[in-house]
Amino acid sequence: MEKVQNQQEVLSFAEQVEMEFMRLYKEFSVSDAPEKRKADIIDSFWQDIYELVFKPDYGDIRFNNCKSKLLTYNVYDVESVCNMFIKLNKRYGGVIKYNQFSNLTGINRYTLYLWHKANNTNGYVFNISKTDMDEEYNNLYIINYGNGDTVEYKGNACKSNDILSSKRFDVIKKLQEEMQDSNTNGLSNDTMGHALRANNEDELGKLYEPRRMVQQEQIKQRILTELPKLGGGEAKEIDVVVDGE
Repeated sequence: MEKVQNQQEVLSFAEQVEMEFMRLYKEFSVSDAPEKRKADIIDSFWQDIYELVFKPDYGDIRFNNCKSKLLTYNVYDVESVCNMFIKLNKRYGGVIKYNQFSNLTGINRYTLYLWHKANNTNGYVFNISKTDMDEEYNNLYIINYGNGDTVEYKGNACKSNDILSSKRFDVIKKLQEEMQDSNTNGLSNDTMGHALRANNEDELGKLYEPRRMVQQEQIKQRILTELPKLGGGEAKEIDVVVDGE
């Protein structure tokens, strides 16, 4: 396994991930593999890419057994890597999974769930609390490149020039939404899938069967309630026809 060399410019983490992925994709001839095997082969790439892109070098100054060069409070880098992970899976036949994102970045799955739980906004970027920082510190690994800057670590928040960075990117929220989209695409490939979507997705504005059943039940209950008042007798079970059916 050899990392791509002779790069004329410094590439971002996301760009390095894409470059290494494409090299492995060609090396293992994934395009020629059976469709049922492609996802498994692609899953095997993420750990290899971690070793080449995110695994700390021997000389890095580590805290808490550091496992990743991806500084998690740098929300721009985390978002970019997350988007690249999604794009490569969708474009080349992989499957988006939380565990494989962890294998790629070295950020463990528990930490991803911690961020998701702490996100109290409608967006992806949020501020983590002091309590969550302390919990995060026990499960997340951090790194100081030792470049001469004065940096004090508390949990995984970087305090530099008296600015405490508590921002995080909700990886789980983003991956979950993309997985739902992929599932919708799969359902849309056949007639039964279209019917399931029409009956269960508000976005389509249809929901034929569930709404019709509710409407029938409401009318039936109203009639059963009113009949005793009108005739003085017991209400009998009746069939209700809605919309001419």
